Amino acid sequence: QTDRPITIGALPSIVARFQEKLAAFEDAFPHRPVSIDYGCFVADRVALALSADALSIGYFYALGETRVFPSDYLWSERWAPYVGPDHRLADREFVNREDMLLQPLISFSATNRLRPLLEACFADAGLGGLPYLFEGDDYGQLVERAREGRGVLRLFGAAAQRIGASSGLKRLPYVDPIPPIEVRRVVHPALVDDDEVQALVATLQ
Repeated sequence: QTDRPITIGALPSIVARFQEKLAAFEDAFPHRPVSIDYGCFVADRVALALSADALSIGYFYALGETRVFPSDYLWSERWAPYVGPDHRLADREFVNREDMLLQPLISFSATNRLRPLLEACFADAGLGGLPYLFEGDDYGQLVERAREGRGVLRLFGAAAQRIGASSGLKRLPYVDPIPPIEVRRVVHPALVDDDEVQALVATLQ
């Protein structure tokens, strides 16, 4: 195992939190290369990669503890709705569920692996079944549609912090709860006694 590459599954936004620590590990263990699978960031993909022995550590999004494999909770990422300056809700002091019920959405495409998590979060918040004004996976296009002022753009975590700061967007003061998305971690069962993998896990805290 000592020369076997370590493969991490995660989105770039998660890896970015660990970039310096990951570089420090690579400097300390140059014989143990680390690669990133950026397409492995939800539970079903992680399960497939684990069963195929193609993943060492997975950092993935979920709505709670997974049933297929054990995982550790790391942190939660909250949702935030954004609109353009001309949207009918843009000047409200607060926005609640009733205000949102008839608002068309700007969202990830139906094939995006984050879409089921998004739908589940908002269904649990009583906001399921809202109409879609625009769907896509290009953040630039999503932001541009929101700036036009007709739809609500839903973002979470690092994307909300980064994209929400874009000019021409306003975060709605939404007051009703929306379940957060959890970031969880799993280590391949065959690597629980691998000292260097465990050292990497301990480093990426």
